[in-house]
Amino acid sequence: MRIVAGILSSLYLGLTLFGLYQYKAHNRSWGMKLVVWIKSATQLAIAALFLAGCASDKPRLVPANAVKADAGELKQFPLDPNLPGDPPKSGLRHWSGPFFPLPYSTTNSGNSYVSVVQPPSGGIEFWANGWGPKGAVERTIFVRRGPTIDTLGDEEIMFDGMLINDVPDMKDPGKLAPGRGFTRPYMMYDAEVGYVLLCCVCPDYKPGSVPLLPALVVSETGEKGSWKYLGKLKGEPQTEYETRHKKTKQHIWSDGGTIIRLKDKRWRVYLNGFGQTMAVLESDRIEGPWKFRRDGKGKIIEFLTAFPRTPRRSGIWLNVLRIADDNWHVWLTDTWVPQSIWHYESKDGLTWKPYGKQPEITRAAVGNRGLKCLRTYYDRHTRNVVGLLAVWTTKPDGSKGWMPNVSRMTLTGRELDAEAKQAKQE
Repeated sequence: MRIVAGILSSLYLGLTLFGLYQYKAHNRSWGMKLVVWIKSATQLAIAALFLAGCASDKPRLVPANAVKADAGELKQFPLDPNLPGDPPKSGLRHWSGPFFPLPYSTTNSGNSYVSVVQPPSGGIEFWANGWGPKGAVERTIFVRRGPTIDTLGDEEIMFDGMLINDVPDMKDPGKLAPGRGFTRPYMMYDAEVGYVLLCCVCPDYKPGSVPLLPALVVSETGEKGSWKYLGKLKGEPQTEYETRHKKTKQHIWSDGGTIIRLKDKRWRVYLNGFGQTMAVLESDRIEGPWKFRRDGKGKIIEFLTAFPRTPRRSGIWLNVLRIADDNWHVWLTDTWVPQSIWHYESKDGLTWKPYGKQPEITRAAVGNRGLKCLRTYYDRHTRNVVGLLAVWTTKPDGSKGWMPNVSRMTLTGRELDAEAKQAKQE
């Protein structure tokens, strides 16, 4: 719109000069009429185009690296200049371009822990959790639906923390915790079971003083009223927590992970919080019992040995993406306060190596603002990995919060071959 208006403005200037020439050199009456007509008609056209442009133009979104952290943000999220590995100077590698905020994230509430489902009916479903101050009724799971990731509709709340029936009040264990809720949600779709939500539940959001443990919620249709809470993962996760708490009086705080249905129909969960950067749980049935993969001495196996773990850098917020049976990826954040995001690949989902030089993303990619976690999905239509990066953002109303920013990663030839082979088999 603005380009067309600019062209008309130039045309107006040229024709006006021509009319003035006619006025002075030839027929004064005819030239003056031409000038007046050109001026009126062109100004009306420009005004109409400008108003139409104001009504239809989308907000101009700038890349995440163009918005710089202010002094308050740097105090809230201090920068660590000494990152391990080979951090990129620009803050970003392997991705096709900079991250951009999703259009709705600049005006509406967003979230860190997001996941995308591409249902059989088509389109995109964007799942996340809300955490309000009024307890369980405001600790919600919601969805946005639309044809593409940047054309999603309004939030639809599917259920809230009142669905949770196994998280007692820490002060009165005979009652359910009034502040119980869901966090760290990861939604997936299975052709047989339907929608499966891996999340973590807690009595209230008080890191260190309460447990945060993995749980499951399922639905055949994904619609309101159809959700069933399966409870905290049964089997070894619960036993492990009870044993440790009895011995040390410390709570397990798990930051969740990813659930995947394997080719043999068993279920696998990747998660942290039990002493490893990435542990693996498996079960024949989604209801459990769930068992950790352990070594010959009975110790829970650490599957991400390539990550530069230290007492202060344990690795959090795992996100595993299976593109094909022999093509797996995982992204994770280094620590709190987050400084970088790391990426590893695998041919079997169990043995992992760095995806080229790492880390892959640092805070330089978002103007040194706070970043949190990266969630991904594989776009079946564009055959790209889509990344949703949580960035600390100042919204138009002046409030601040974590908002999703999007970029894409182009797959290599080997990855595309694996994906094509998998699609053919299915």
